Amino acid sequence: MDNESIVAAVVFFVIFIAIPAIVLARREWAYRQQEARAGQESAVIIEHVRMTWVGIVSLLLLVLTVVGAIVAYGAAKTDLQQIEAGVSLIGGLLLFGLGVALGRRRTYRVMRPGKPSA
Repeated sequence: MDNESIVAAVVFFVIFIAIPAIVLARREWAYRQQEARAGQESAVIIEHVRMTWVGIVSLLLLVLTVVGAIVAYGAAKTDLQQIEAGVSLIGGLLLFGLGVALGRRRTYRVMRPGKPSA
């Protein structure tokens, strides 16, 4: 194997295996820490996240942008057309990805643990 293949394999490993594994391990550790402190809680907060209509439309446009850019890149005859497809992909991902991220509504319920007093 040449050096470029080794570097590509290491980068692939880090991006797609090592980083997600670390993130999942940290989430699991935080969840276990939270479970350990569960007996010390004074209130329980329940979060409900749902997409608004703006978020749903942005998600649809995001998927269509990705599919369209892939088709445009595959049908490109020149380097300039490939660059245009890549730039449109980047622009669409930024624009519609922001719409998806901001198009969510969060609601919270706060409850006290224990028996309700009558």
